[in-house]
This record gives sequence, structure tokens and C-alpha cells, in this order.
Amino acid sequence: MPESSRTHPLRWYLLLTFLLSWLVWIPLALNYYFLLPFQVDQGLTSLLALLGTLGPALAASLVTLRMGGRSAVKELWGQIGRWRVKWTWYAAAVLVLPALIFVVAWIFGLLYPEAALPYQNLSPSSFLVTIIILMVSVIGEEVGWRGFALPQMQKRMSALKTSLILGTIHTIWHLPFWTALGELDLFGWP
Repeated sequence: MPESSRTHPLRWYLLLTFLLSWLVWIPLALNYYFLLPFQVDQGLTSLLALLGTLGPALAASLVTLRMGGRSAVKELWGQIGRWRVKWTWYAAAVLVLPALIFVVAWIFGLLYPEAALPYQNLSPSSFLVTIIILMVSVIGEEVGWRGFALPQMQKRMSALKTSLILGTIHTIWHLPFWTALGELDLFGWP
């Protein structure tokens, strides 16, 4: 990695994150629209899409290694086990997403009363697989986006400005992922 990775770690992190993830996801998105000369099996597509979610953690680890060595990488990954919040935040983490899902479904029902809500069938085994996949992808994303990029950006910007910019970048980063899994077709752009 060039010397500029030490002076501009956030730029290098973003470049590597997009490169590592999109090298996997863009071919999968092309596969979804039958634009490749061959078809990738859906199971393999899901596995490769999951591997792409590890791009932020790998990029953060590489840039952190370059900046501060192995001990800095150990510190970056060590943040996963630190729980420095009150119990109310745990409750919020568990309850906010389901509450948002119900609110969005309610609003959808108000705006489009004749349309059926998109849904996925859920069995106990698919629920377990979903939990495992979410845990892997969340670790891959959070170590990079929240463990590395967020603190780097907050050195120069307010928390609000950082959140808005990082949220936008994070959304753009996901676009080929959502395309590859057919989620944009299923749920639409909104």
C-alpha cells in the first residue's frame, strides 16, 4: 500500500471497501440479469454475496495494519466485545427494527391498500441460516463502517454530518448487493 495510506486512511479504506466488495457483487448483479455468458447457482450467489459483506472489515484491517501494525488491528477487532451502553440501548437494538418493519408495513397498507406486502416464507432452518448470515455480514460491515470509518470521519466532522455522509456512502456501497440478490426488484428503489 502506498505511503498515502498513512496520511489518507479514510480514502484508502473507502477505495478498498468498494473494490473488495464490488469485485464480487457486480458480477453477481450481472448474473441476476443474465448478462454473463454462464449462470451462477443461487446458493453460490448467496455465499459470494455474503463474502462481499466482509469487504469493509478486510479493508479496515488492511489500512489499520498499515497505519498502526498488528496491535492496532487487534484493537480494531477487540471493539466487538466491548459493551459500553446501558440496557435501554440493548432493548432499542432488539425492538426498533421490528417496530420499523411494522410501521413501514402499515404505511405501505395506507398508501397501496390494493397491493399485497412482499414477504418471504420462513421455516425454523431458514430462520437459523438467516441469523448466521446476518451475524457474519454485520461483523463484516460494522468493523469497517462503525469501527474504522466512523471514528476517522468524526475527527473532522460532527456526528450528524458524519452519519449523513457515511449513511449515503454505505447505501451506495450496497446497491450491487441488493441487485445481485433481487431485492431491488422485489422491494423497489424506495
